[in-house]
Amino acid sequence: MKILLITIAFVGLALASLYPIRGMFPPFYYQEFNAVRNSLDYIEGLRIHDSWQHKDIRLEDCGFDVSIDDQNASLTFTDHQDWVALFEKIDGIRIPMDGHQRLVTCKQMKSEGLEIDGLADVLQNLGSVIEFCSDQANPILVPDAQYDYRDHLNYAVIKFFIEKNNP
Repeated sequence: MKILLITIAFVGLALASLYPIRGMFPPFYYQEFNAVRNSLDYIEGLRIHDSWQHKDIRLEDCGFDVSIDDQNASLTFTDHQDWVALFEKIDGIRIPMDGHQRLVTCKQMKSEGLEIDGLADVLQNLGSVIEFCSDQANPILVPDAQYDYRDHLNYAVIKFFIEKNNP
């Protein structure tokens, strides 16, 4: 009986020590990626056009090019974020632009009547979010040299693709 308890304790300790690096072992490597893709699939009318992954020892980053209601966006999920939790609750969105990062808070969007709590809300209201961001008089811009992603881990990273009509 004593040997059995020691064996169980040893196996439990071994498994617990492997937990932080579980993303290095199949089938866990794609676990978060698949969870994000499933969350996107639940959004009515959303189509995934493409996806990418930064494969290393573990899956560090991934992204999806999506469209909904004739609006296009590219989503990036970065290392150290809880990718799935972003669908329910975000502090805002981060829009990478040439030489700087544009930050738009949920508080700003709510002040204009956009009820945005999570990434799912952003995507379901993508046209309105794009319009809000385009019309902002005083956007929050942070130069890339001063930007630290760790300050905005609860921001969804989105790049909008706006088609312009050329006469």
